[in-house]
Amino acid sequence: AAIFVARGCRAELAKCWYEQGALALRAGRVEAAVQCYERAARQFARLDLPLRRALCAHDSSHALLRLGAYDRALAEILRALDYF
Repeated sequence: AAIFVARGCRAELAKCWYEQGALALRAGRVEAAVQCYERAARQFARLDLPLRRALCAHDSSHALLRLGAYDRALAEILRALDYF
């Protein structure tokens, strides 16, 4: 991620955070995954990339379900639908 920051590649940085979220989820680090997805989503919002925001919200909802945060998971999946 530091390489992308140094070069000002904001979209690539957000993609990196998204992938870190996916890896964290696979490793069972669910809270870390949610944080990565939220961070990526904020960057995708700045870049006006709604499809990427939708993917972040979708994957974040799955992680939140694993945490038992059903209300937040529902909000995220509905947000993903809005972006589509």
